[in-house]
Amino acid sequence: MPTETTGRTPHDLAAELTAELAVDWPRLWRGLPQLGGPEFRTLFESCGWEYEVPVHERGAVSVRTPTDAHLTVFMDGRHRVEVARHYACQVMADDPAENAAVLARAAQDWPDHLKAVESVLGPPTWTGPWDAADFPEPPHPSYWPDGAYRLENRSPEALAYWEPAGGAEGRPWVLLEQSVSRPTRTTTRPGSFLVTLDLWAPPESLNAANVRGTS
Repeated sequence: MPTETTGRTPHDLAAELTAELAVDWPRLWRGLPQLGGPEFRTLFESCGWEYEVPVHERGAVSVRTPTDAHLTVFMDGRHRVEVARHYACQVMADDPAENAAVLARAAQDWPDHLKAVESVLGPPTWTGPWDAADFPEPPHPSYWPDGAYRLENRSPEALAYWEPAGGAEGRPWVLLEQSVSRPTRTTTRPGSFLVTLDLWAPPESLNAANVRGTS
């Protein structure tokens, strides 16, 4: 039978999101201190994050959160945090014959994960499948693929996003996304699906970082 590799539940997802929303994200958008240094350690401790050591000069830091989840913090070249990504659920077929079961599980699991995030944030700004007629263009190009890519690749399979309530300055944009690997729709190779939770820097922060980065 298909294997669930993350060992997390929708209930765990709601708890993780609640913990993540308590983080001082505007501070992280502005940039991290020297990776692995004293200020860096103090900042991550204030978030309740245990980071993997050693921390190198690289584009991402892997951490364990207070809910015992794994979070990957992605940065730009100046260590400004762009997005924090949590892999909420991954199901993989052990044999191509299980691909149909993986697709069925994907359809079954998506509503449960969506409800988990809604229990914390309320109804999303938008949600729908990859072929929805009103599928929006992303508020920032980094958030999700444009329409041409999405329709050609059926990616993301499903999406929900939450704009910060009342346009709260500096708060993250929350994205819940489901992706299904192409082999899952065939019988040639074992396939899989993945549900991710992203907390993105707001468009104005990403745009400002890009401008400064080119100056």
